[in-house]
Parts: sequence; C-alpha cells; structure tokens
Amino acid sequence: LEQKVDSKLPEQEKAQIKSELTTLLKDQKELLKRGSESYTNLIRALNTLDFTHKRLVETSNQYRNFIDEHLLWIPSTEPASSATLRDLVVALSWITSGENWRKTGKMLIQELSTSPWLTGFFVILFAGLLAIAPALRASVDRVSDRLHSPYSDRFLYTLQALALSLLVAAPLPVLFAFTGERLGIAEDQFEFAKSVSSGLSRIAVPLFLLHIFLQLCKADGIAVSHLHWNARRVAILHKNIFWFMFLVIPLLFVATVTKTSTDSIYYSSLGRLSLVAIGIAQSVFAYFVLNPKRGIPKDLLKRHPDGWLMMLRHIWYPLIFMWPLAISAISLIGYQYTAVRFMNLFMQTFWLVLGAVILHDLIVRWLTISNRKLALQMAREQREAEKSAEQTKTSGDAMPEVTEPPKAEFSELSEQTRDLLRILFWIAAGVGIFIIWSDVIPAFNVLEDITLWQTHFLAGGEQTLHAVTLADLVKAVL
Repeated sequence: LEQKVDSKLPEQEKAQIKSELTTLLKDQKELLKRGSESYTNLIRALNTLDFTHKRLVETSNQYRNFIDEHLLWIPSTEPASSATLRDLVVALSWITSGENWRKTGKMLIQELSTSPWLTGFFVILFAGLLAIAPALRASVDRVSDRLHSPYSDRFLYTLQALALSLLVAAPLPVLFAFTGERLGIAEDQFEFAKSVSSGLSRIAVPLFLLHIFLQLCKADGIAVSHLHWNARRVAILHKNIFWFMFLVIPLLFVATVTKTSTDSIYYSSLGRLSLVAIGIAQSVFAYFVLNPKRGIPKDLLKRHPDGWLMMLRHIWYPLIFMWPLAISAISLIGYQYTAVRFMNLFMQTFWLVLGAVILHDLIVRWLTISNRKLALQMAREQREAEKSAEQTKTSGDAMPEVTEPPKAEFSELSEQTRDLLRILFWIAAGVGIFIIWSDVIPAFNVLEDITLWQTHFLAGGEQTLHAVTLADLVKAVL
C-alpha cells in the first residue's frame, strides 16, 4: 500500500497516509476477528438448534405414536343413556325447525343472486342433464345392442356407455355439491346453514358413486352386457344398492349436519343415532350380498367346494357382516370418534375393492376384444389362403401348403394374461387396503398390553412364563 502512494507527495503527507492506513488495517483485522468469532458462535448455535430440532422431531414422533396407539381407545363422548333420549328430542326439533330452514333458504337465495352468471350456468346445466337423462339411458341400451356381434364389438362402446352412465348419475350430486359450496361461502355466518352446507358437500361424492354403480348394475346394463357379470349377482347388487343408497345418504347428511354444529348434544344424540343406523344398514347389506347360500359367493363356492373360501365361510362371513354392528355398539358406549373412523375405513375399503374389480374387468374386456380381432384377422387370412388354394387346384397347379393358425397357443396366451392380471390386481388391492388402514394399525399395539392368560413353556432347558395377549388372539383369528 505504501508503494502505491505518490512519491512526489511531501514526507509529512506520506506519514499521515501511512498512519491512517495502519489504523484502517488494525480496524479491518479487528473486524475480521469479530466476524470469525461471530461465525463460530453462529455455527455453534446452528449445531445446538439442529440438535434441539432432532430432539423435537423425536419427541413429536413419540407423541404421535402415543396418540395413534391410544386415541381410538379414548371415549369421545358419554355413553348413551336416558339423557341421550332427552337430547335427541332437542336435536330433532333443531334439525326440523322451519325457522332454521327458512333462514337457510333465504341465505342461499341471497348468495345465488350475488353470482347471477354462475347461477344461470348451473341452472342450465342441471336442467339439461335432467332433460337428456332418458335419452342418455336409451343411448346406453343402443350401445349395448352393438355388442352381440363379434364383428361390430368395440371397446370404445364400453367407454361410451360408461361416460353416458356418469352423466345420468350426475344431476343430484352436482346439485348438492353446488348448493353446499354456495352456502359455505355465504357472508352470513348462520350456524345451521353452515352445517347444512357441510352435509350437502359430504353426501355429494357417496351419492355419485352409489348412483353410478346402480346404473352399472341395471338389468342388461354395463355390468352384464359389457363386463359379462353373472345376471343373478348383478340383480342382487342392484336390489341392495338401491335401498342402501336411499337409506344411508340421508343418514349421512344428518350425521354430518349434527357433527359440524357448535352444540355437541346434537351429534352425541341424533348424530350417534344416525351412525348406528348406518352401521346396521352396512351390516344388512353385507348379510344379503355376501350370503354364502343366496348371495354373490354362492356360485363361486359351488365351483370350488374344497377351496379356502368354502372351508372358512363360517368365519369370514360372520366377521364381515358383524363388523358394522360392533362399530355401532362401540358408538353407543361412547367411542363415537372410533366408530366414525372405522366406518369410513370400511367404506373406503369397499370402494377400493369394487373399483379394482371394475377396472380389472375393463382391462380384461379390452384384451378380449383385441384378441378377438387378432383371431378374426387370422381366420380371414386362412379363408383367403384356402380360396387361393382352391383356385390353384382348379387351374391344375400343385396345392401350396396351408399353415393352420396357432389356436392353442393363442388361447394359452390369453389365459396366462388373465392369470397375470388377476394376480396384479390382488396385489394392488392388498397394497391399497394396507394404505387405507395404515393410520390405525398402531392403535392395535394397545392389544399387546391386554393379557388374557399366561402359560409356561420350555426354552433352552429352562421354564419360561409367556403371556398370551389379546393381540395374539386377534392374529390367530385372522
């Protein structure tokens, strides 16, 4: 730095500049030292923060695991009693109050008037779907008529029929979803209207899914005509889904309305009664649909009399249709949160299995049609070869060798594909069921703490006492 100073400057100025540079360099050195110390302190603070964060994560995971294991087994309300009946009267008067519904209707009209263009579009859409519903049903029937001939059958017809069925099932769910959404964003914070909004939004999707499946299971509908389901099984499904939908959807609406209200007595009385009724409906549905003698499994059990389904029918059948009743019972004794959680998991599992079956059969149909096209093409080529051979024979030339189409190999490939698809979908369904129930699996660890009895056994020449827990009993049953 001294060398950069102009040599022509007087010595006094050079000395002054040198003194100032020395002072600046000392200040810089001090600042660098302080910066280094600050960085060191910061690194130490970050290490401490990282350690604290890890401890916090570990503690939160411990609390989360503790909650997951015990939350389902903590009563969320008082057991049903005579007070519940008194609260039920109050809840019924609240939900059937004409004043509450009048205010809700007025609030809905005010909200709709604030968005006239959106309201007008929805009215046109809803009215249009209702108006064309008969034509859509007729179109589904006409599409099914094209499937009788293998030459005119197309997988596109199945997709077309599915799309038409979705439109047939859409009007009411769309109405409920739109109305619930409009009530939910209204400026007026009327409690009853907000509860109705939650109830309408809650039932829109289940109603849509049930209505779609009801359309699929009509006589000569998609399930029979396209997917080739057994007509007797489809009739059983259609009959039971019909009453199940009209019973459970209103009950689900009532349960949701009472749950979202600020007064807990509505949910603990009327809401609990609705949940119990839903559980009973689920049990009756499973009883009729899965009955080994008269339900859907009847034909399968007859074809495989020595299969595990037939041998264990006295175990899996009672377990399935008694499960919703057990859930209803625990709701009555105060475990209402647990009952709702298990009911939701039960229905999610039902829709997963049903969706997997439908998707599997759609893929099987697509492969079947593709294989059929290949077979028809091979048959045409064979006929053309035979005609060519006949023409050659009549002209006096030697007949060329005609190669037969590999029918056996073609059929074997198709059967292998079916088996592979069936295995893949069973694996996918199992993974899906595990994902659905994974959140409540830790709750069953509590069963390890419930000892039923103790037994002695020899291990390494020494007698050891082993406790048999409730978890062991559940594993043995499963």
